[in-house]
Amino acid sequence: MQPLASRAQSSQNAAPVRSAHRGEEFVYVLEGDVVFPMEPYSPLSQGDSVYFDESSAHGFSSLLDRPARILSVSLVGRGARTATPTGKDNSAK
Repeated sequence: MQPLASRAQSSQNAAPVRSAHRGEEFVYVLEGDVVFPMEPYSPLSQGDSVYFDESSAHGFSSLLDRPARILSVSLVGRGARTATPTGKDNSAK
């Protein structure tokens, strides 16, 4: 399990980062309003959560002109690929 607190940047300031990889993910919105381009989950507001299969292309961005804060917990299987924001492959060897 990999917990990560992060900021979803405003889509007004940067292109949203999207990734797809093996595993499952739980995301909880700590602060702000978040675009999560996967139906039926968008938009998400503070206190909302979503659980999904990470093999579907996904990403988050803030609806406002400032970052939103999210808590993401990923469950990645042994030997599974993980993706970085740059899209580089970090496959377990």
